[in-house]
Parts: sequence; structure tokens; C-alpha cells
Amino acid sequence: MRRTTTRVFVLVAATAVLAVVSAPAAFAHESRKVGRWNFDVGWQIEPTYTGFPNAVHLGLNDANDKPYLTLGDTLKVDVTTGGKSITLAFQPNFEGGEGELGVYIAAVLPTRPGTYAFRIYGTIKGDKIDQTFTCGETTFDCVKDAAEAQFPVRDPSSAQLATKIDKAAGRSANAAKTAKDAADQAKILGYVGIGLGALALILALARGRRPKGPKVAA
Repeated sequence: MRRTTTRVFVLVAATAVLAVVSAPAAFAHESRKVGRWNFDVGWQIEPTYTGFPNAVHLGLNDANDKPYLTLGDTLKVDVTTGGKSITLAFQPNFEGGEGELGVYIAAVLPTRPGTYAFRIYGTIKGDKIDQTFTCGETTFDCVKDAAEAQFPVRDPSSAQLATKIDKAAGRSANAAKTAKDAADQAKILGYVGIGLGALALILALARGRRPKGPKVAA
């Protein structure tokens, strides 16, 4: 009896561990009630890394918690980070070729890590909407540098490559300007040299043509 109980316990424990391992990852979104609508907002793919295509995810249910099937043309989202912003339009989510009821996405590719905010505004069935959702520990994932997840070697990010290219371009521009300044200076000195040579020639010719005075008797 005791052996049977032990086997049952081991089987239950193994089943529980398998369920945890095989369970899909829970995505962190922010749920908010806005008037008669229930919003579920976050990233389409989490964790969220720089340099990888992603999208703003909007789950929209009505007051009865049923997915809202159609989205008005006026609902948009401003994605903001680091003082910069881009305006995007929501589209129904058609992953796998079939639309997911009440789920809309706005595609974006984050290129810098940091804090991102989604301002969703417009109208839904005549209701004015203007809500801002900001990433954080209690809402949804903030964008991380892709280098954090790279293994075994961390390759330079597109941002780092862009910075290196900009610096190299700046150095090239400075070198070109220095070379141009030197060439301009050499050209000016050349003109000055030509002018001085011409003046010397004129003076030499003038001395050679000077009339001789009368001879004085001894």
C-alpha cells in the first residue's frame, strides 16, 4: 500500500512538472477598462528585443467581455521612446491566415532599448478614446538590447554599427575638408608665386630698357 502511494505521488509530481514546462509563456499585458470597452495592451512578442520585428497588440472586448469584431478607421497608436514618436494604424491580426477575434496589431521594429509608451486614440463606435499605456514591471515588457540574449558571442547591434558608420563618415568628412583647405591654400600660394614672378620679370625688363645718359669728357 505504501509503495502504491509513493508511485502515485511520483506520478502526480511528474505530471505537474511536465505541465509547467510545456505551458506556453505568459505575456505581460496591461488590462484596462475604458468606458464600455476592455483593453488588453502590450507587445505582440515578448520578451521584446531591439532589431526584431514586433507589433503593438490590442485586445478589445465590449462591456460583456465579448471580442469586438470590427475596428473603426480612426483608432491609431503613437509609439514613443526617447523623445521620438511614430504614428501607426491598427490592423486585424491574421496570424495563420485566420483573423483572431478582437485582436488588432500595429507593426513596428524597435531599434533602441528603453521605455516605450503606446498612446491609443480615436473613436470606437462613436466613443472617443485617448489612453496611454507605458511599459514597466506591472504592465508590459520594455525593450531590451538584443545583445543581452546573444550567445556565445555578442555581435554589434545595428545601432552600434550605425554609430560607428556615423563616426567614420565624420572622420572622412573632416579629412576631406582638411585636404580641401590645404589644396586651397596651396593654390593661393601658387597664385602669389606667379604674381611675384611676373613682377620680377617686369622689373628686370624695365631695367634692361632704361636709356643710357651722355658720356662726360675726360
